[in-house]
Amino acid sequence: MRMIEVREGTVRLPNLAVGVDALARIRAEAALIRAHDAEYRKLLARGDRVRAVCALVKRHAVEYGGLVRELRDEVRASKLQEADAA
Repeated sequence: MRMIEVREGTVRLPNLAVGVDALARIRAEAALIRAHDAEYRKLLARGDRVRAVCALVKRHAVEYGGLVRELRDEVRASKLQEADAA
C-alpha cells in the first residue's frame, strides 16, 4: 500500500484496483442505461433505480461485461496519471 505525507501525518491510500473496478462498473452501468434507455424506463416504472439497473445488467450481461473490461482499462490509465501527477 502506498503512503503519502500530509501535514497531520501519513495517509494510507486504498488499493488502486478496488477503486478502478468500482468506477468501471458505475460507468458501464451508465453506458448500458444510455444504450437501452426505453427498456430502463420501463423497468424503472416497476420499481426503484437499483432493481432497474440490476435487471438491465442481468438481461444484457455479455454487453455489460464487455463494457466493464473496456472501461476498466480506461479508468486504470486515468487513475495512474492522477497518481503520477500528485
